[in-house]
Amino acid sequence: MAKKLIAFLSILSLFLSIPLMPASAAAKAGAKCSKAGITEVVKGKTYTCVKTGKKLAWNKGVLLKVDAKPTPLTRREKALAEVKRVYDLNSSYQPTVKYIFSSDAPQNFAELIKEVIPFSSRFWSSEFKPTTEFPIILGSLASVEWVNDEMKRYGHEIPAWNREFIKKLGENASRGDVVNNSRGAITYYVIGKEKDRSIKAGNELTMRGFVAHEYVHAAAVSIIGDRQNGIPGWSVEGSANFYGFAIAALMAEQSNAAMNRVNIENLRRSYSNQDALIPHSLNKDDLYKAVLTSEKGGGGDGTTCAEPKLLCYTAGALFTEVLVADHGHSKFVDWWKLSRKKNWEVAFEEVYGIQIDKWYEEVAIPYVIQESKAAIPEVSAPKSASTFTQHPARLPRPFVDPSIQNQWNQLE
Repeated sequence: MAKKLIAFLSILSLFLSIPLMPASAAAKAGAKCSKAGITEVVKGKTYTCVKTGKKLAWNKGVLLKVDAKPTPLTRREKALAEVKRVYDLNSSYQPTVKYIFSSDAPQNFAELIKEVIPFSSRFWSSEFKPTTEFPIILGSLASVEWVNDEMKRYGHEIPAWNREFIKKLGENASRGDVVNNSRGAITYYVIGKEKDRSIKAGNELTMRGFVAHEYVHAAAVSIIGDRQNGIPGWSVEGSANFYGFAIAALMAEQSNAAMNRVNIENLRRSYSNQDALIPHSLNKDDLYKAVLTSEKGGGGDGTTCAEPKLLCYTAGALFTEVLVADHGHSKFVDWWKLSRKKNWEVAFEEVYGIQIDKWYEEVAIPYVIQESKAAIPEVSAPKSASTFTQHPARLPRPFVDPSIQNQWNQLE
């Protein structure tokens, strides 16, 4: 018995003295394996047991595919995804539209209107469902006066200076607007032959955005109560640009690429426009002052928001993009709705939890400068300091209901 125990202990001692190797350690090219077809993963490679002649051995192994971390979405991609989310959530909606087209109406643009309006109306249907006919008037350069006469049926007309400007633009004319009064809002477009022809020559994306832009104004009137008052100028035009671009991009095959292209084109048009403000050509303080001026709509100098400086259309579109990307569409609409009850800057702070000037300085203006540099790299940024100075708090203003202000405007 003792001899057997001694023999057992000797064998056990010998066995324990052999270093134990994990199964995976054998999984290396050329090493023996036990069964053809089995696999083992070692240091990022998958080895397979294969039969070579009469022997079984591990093959050379194949590197495992490691999924790269997804690239974070840009603000533009987030904003566009949010617009698509809202569009997908809204049920199919057909607006009560009355198309009033002249006998010589530009046909490409007429078709575009009938494509874009249902898409735009579906997106805005949670906030804007016209209960009466929504007139859309379209004419050519030759029928400007006809368009004006049709508008008079609804208590409106194209200002004389605008009719003259349209005529000066000639066949490249591309003008449109939404106007409102106590009877409701209407839209009109005047499109020249050359501009209409450009739709089939690569300008379809921009012109779709143009149609959708005007529908945003109509939605804003229903939410805020007025076309021009109640919100800052950059939100009047910039938001119409952003949402117009987004709708046009969603209608394109490559939505993100289309959204990026139409935004870059928006900035580059300002670059090619004489006297337009190129955002990153100003330091942060000067751009801040220009933005404050643009809040007033036409601006203190009458041009900062509109032509020729166009800041409401460029910086305003990017401001809206930031708000929708960071906070969503619903909060943006909440801001507009609350601005019908109190000053828009007070409403902004209540909805977004940040004072408007602080948001300009910390979020909005740096984003605008960044995007402007990327779109127009040939324009140099200023060498002067780009840091903000301390800005005094705004003085409180008396609140005027935008819808009441609109009634006053109608009486003037």
